[in-house]
Amino acid sequence: MTAFKISDTMTDAELGRGIGKALRAGDALFIEGEMRAGLQADASTWITTLARSRMPVSLALSGEFGPRGVALALLADAVSVSDATGADGAHREPLIAVLAANRMGQVAARAFLAEPCPLTALGAAGVLHSGAADLLARYKSALVAAAELPFDEAIDFAALTHANQDEMQ
Repeated sequence: MTAFKISDTMTDAELGRGIGKALRAGDALFIEGEMRAGLQADASTWITTLARSRMPVSLALSGEFGPRGVALALLADAVSVSDATGADGAHREPLIAVLAANRMGQVAARAFLAEPCPLTALGAAGVLHSGAADLLARYKSALVAAAELPFDEAIDFAALTHANQDEMQ
């Protein structure tokens, strides 16, 4: 697993470069650090990079978090929480609205945006779960296939992947 520690002093461009480099290592990615920063136009680079990642992404959310923390939580496959508190309105930005609609659908995204507390909104949306890293690694490709391929192709992909895993055991 590749660990990547972020800070609020990083620009969105620096964050994008760091995330891209960490993902190129070819391992699951674990992100931790300061996440109070807001989102600028450059955030679209790292948001797109994480959204398209084929590797499992885990996030440790702690301390006070802002829009950057909310965006990372919506993009991560597993989110662990330790003494975290969301800044007021941290989940109410246009980029967050797009991420929420993509992650949970239009109706749930509306409820997410209407919730006053960012941490409560993330929990109610089912985003806050630690999962198991090995489980995520095993099923990440099938989940990506389900999201990006027509249904019949995703089924064929999952069947082929399952057959290959059986042969390797």
